[in-house]
Amino acid sequence: MIPNFTVFSPANTDELRSCLKRALYETKGPVAVRYPRGQSTIHNAQSTIHNDYKLHKRNSDKLTITYGRLANHEYNTDVLQLIKIQPLPDEAVNIALNYREVTFIEEGIKNGGVGEQFAYKLLTRSWSGKYELKAINSFIPQAEVGAQISKLLS
Repeated sequence: MIPNFTVFSPANTDELRSCLKRALYETKGPVAVRYPRGQSTIHNAQSTIHNDYKLHKRNSDKLTITYGRLANHEYNTDVLQLIKIQPLPDEAVNIALNYREVTFIEEGIKNGGVGEQFAYKLLTRSWSGKYELKAINSFIPQAEVGAQISKLLS
């Protein structure tokens, strides 16, 4: 947690180009752009695109929130893909307030990670739904990335 530090986490090369442009020309202060390794897929859902997030609607009352390459996976819920993960976009939190169940999936550490920060923002706005955080909780032994992601998503 570095004050006034911005972190982008694009899911594919098109988003990477956009984030690099924003980092170089539009964002004040220090910036990091996470590189989206792996393949990207196209979602079969109606998407609303904003600078800091994308909302993929499937007319569900459940929401999956994720970022980076995990956004390229298919989910059976509405999906809120964060593109800017630090600071968290207030508009994204406002969207999540409209769902009764929220699952946050990230490739990062559970304690102190983005999903924990997002849960805190929901709670400070008196949200009372069901929240599940899927993240790394302990030491991860060496394995292929695909196997690690499958384990995380299970």
